[in-house]
Amino acid sequence: MAIRARASTGIQQCFYKHKNDCHQTEVWRSMGPCTNCSYEGMHTGIGPYVEVAFYHKGSRSLLVTDAVIFVPRQPPECISKESLLASAKNGLAVKLLSKGKEVPQEPVVDNMSNRQKGWERMVLQILFLGPSNLLEPTASFTQMSQKLIVSPIVKTLVFSKVPEKVRDWVDMIAKDWPFRRIIPAHFSAPINASRSDFLAAFAFLDELLGERFVTRPSLSLLLSSLMGKAASYFPPDDMKTLSSLDEFLVSVGAVKKTVSGKKRLEKAM
Repeated sequence: MAIRARASTGIQQCFYKHKNDCHQTEVWRSMGPCTNCSYEGMHTGIGPYVEVAFYHKGSRSLLVTDAVIFVPRQPPECISKESLLASAKNGLAVKLLSKGKEVPQEPVVDNMSNRQKGWERMVLQILFLGPSNLLEPTASFTQMSQKLIVSPIVKTLVFSKVPEKVRDWVDMIAKDWPFRRIIPAHFSAPINASRSDFLAAFAFLDELLGERFVTRPSLSLLLSSLMGKAASYFPPDDMKTLSSLDEFLVSVGAVKKTVSGKKRLEKAM
């Protein structure tokens, strides 16, 4: 077999060719620095970030690492009932993140309702670090579950810092790989999802870049508009902790500052 690679704008593509096969099959595409290639990596701050996607041609599956996730409505079987019930207890975290409401102190009974509450609290803490309301998590959980999304942490601390490179990477994947399902490294998998679902998850990039800054309509903007999916699907109150963390990391020089589409336009002019 032979491995060949080419790279441009921080994106690397590798091809696998079997000795008895006259066709090349693209198997993976990375976004970020490569030790074997000479090109500009994706630097979001003091260090590089690498994201890799694989395409399995036979099953038409896209495999990703941290690019997108799908949070299931029900807790997966791999999470024990003990962990779910422990998360359902009204402990210190719930008291601090209850929007000032009185937190009742009552024993947690083992039932499906409390297990579900524990799962919802787990998810919100994983996604937002400090969600706005752990006492009543259902409203925020509903907005974040049962859809293909970019993790709020990855969106805020990584992808929002280099939106041009991320959009090029996303558009190239959607253009070249006709996948019908996605297998993320986290939460549920496999997910029945098409290229339009994948692009819609990244529609926030067009908001960051700004319509006037973009010289051509991106695939993500066109398809997400056709599908009627809102780009800003993160509850604003839940994003406050992440936004504060982002501001702190920017202040100490750990990550780049997120620049709005308007300021990008002014800089380009």
